[in-house]
Amino acid sequence: MKNLLTRQKELGDLAALEEQKVLSGKIRKASCLEYMDHIQTVMKEFTANHNKIMAKKSQEAEEYIAKNYFEHVMQTMENSIQNLRIQSTAEGVSAVSSMWQIESTLQTIQVAPPEAASGVERKYQRRAKMLKSTMDEIRRNALDSLEQMREFKTKLQIQFENVEESYFETQNITLVETTEESIEEQIDVFRQEYKIIIERITEKLNNYNSPQTMYSNIKLQEIKIPMFYGEMKQWSSFHDLFKSLVHGSKHFTEVEKMFRLKTSLGGEAGRLIQHLPVTATNYEAAWQILKERYENRRLQFTAQVDRLLDQPTANGESAQSMKQLLDTTKECIYALKGLNLNLNDEQAIIARIVVRKLDKESLRLYEQNVKKSRDIQSLDDVFSFLEQQYQALEAIRDRKPTKWNNQKQPQRTPTFYTAAQNNCVYCKVPGHQIGECRKFQTLTTMNRRGFITNNKLCYICLDHVYEGKCNNKKKCNNV
Repeated sequence: MKNLLTRQKELGDLAALEEQKVLSGKIRKASCLEYMDHIQTVMKEFTANHNKIMAKKSQEAEEYIAKNYFEHVMQTMENSIQNLRIQSTAEGVSAVSSMWQIESTLQTIQVAPPEAASGVERKYQRRAKMLKSTMDEIRRNALDSLEQMREFKTKLQIQFENVEESYFETQNITLVETTEESIEEQIDVFRQEYKIIIERITEKLNNYNSPQTMYSNIKLQEIKIPMFYGEMKQWSSFHDLFKSLVHGSKHFTEVEKMFRLKTSLGGEAGRLIQHLPVTATNYEAAWQILKERYENRRLQFTAQVDRLLDQPTANGESAQSMKQLLDTTKECIYALKGLNLNLNDEQAIIARIVVRKLDKESLRLYEQNVKKSRDIQSLDDVFSFLEQQYQALEAIRDRKPTKWNNQKQPQRTPTFYTAAQNNCVYCKVPGHQIGECRKFQTLTTMNRRGFITNNKLCYICLDHVYEGKCNNKKKCNNV
């Protein structure tokens, strides 16, 4: 019962929105009849839901009945149809047959027993069969005629809208002849095929109308809009991209925009407008619903700040970890600036947040590289340190053995340092020598010179105690 009342409220809001559009005179001349058919479909669903509510009277429905909600909404839709009739007659639209159908529908819409579930299912299957037949016909056709392309496109859009309408009707009943999974699977296939066919026809129409068609055979790959699943941090990117490519484009009809919007949504965002059929009149309503839900500056601000604060501690031994800390921080800052926030006074605070994400060894290296130890840290200095660190780690990781390393080393008398073989004199870790030690390379020139002097190492090769002469052919390392 609660779902039925909610659906009635949605249909009532839709009827009010449609009445405003009709009264504003924004309905195009060629769309009057189509719009009247759409209102007629809404009236049928609204009446069917009303019948179900009246058949299962409950305490929840008392307020609905007391406010005469059904009569009020029906009057609104009848007024819309009457206004559309006047507009279509004034503009010379041939509306005789459509007017007869609407009058007949208004006379037959009565509070009656609800339609059997099997009847709703059969209507859906009947419409689905017609849509599939049209799709197969279009796929077999070369689409060479402009008139034929336009006819196929209009026919396909109307039939797809009818299937969508019947699909949503099946959501409110207990299925008898089919299963919910089979219908869900079938409607997903229809949506995918519809998108492909509409794009094919639209492309051919654009090429047909373009004066450069005969001169250009280059086809640029269509920019694909990424799916939006309702994550607040992704809304700004999706909103700007969809608005630029679809919403603000003059090449798409309102029906095509609505279809592209629904096929670009998933998760919570998709469920938010799933009750709206793919029609020209529903596009603006669907777009407004999404903006009202996700265009929330407070929630966007909270999402980006939380992302900044919740970053894990960076591993100073991993180039990927250091790069991730840098990239995520910059993404959060740019997203906050996109909310028209001035972060100049907060940069020092952000810098401190980032520094706290460094592990112990990385923090030691950062403090050693600070030039002005009494000044508040600068965000640019922190970014510069992170860039230097991950670049140095990547350079060491990708370092290839040199020709000198592959040559046979001259034999010499074992000393305190050569006896350790491959043990590093500086960090005491086996597997490398001091000349290859990453920790030694991060020292300042003065500190490296001090260590070499104190341990009486050879300034040329660093491999032995300096005895006045070095037979090693390596050049000076500028330590």
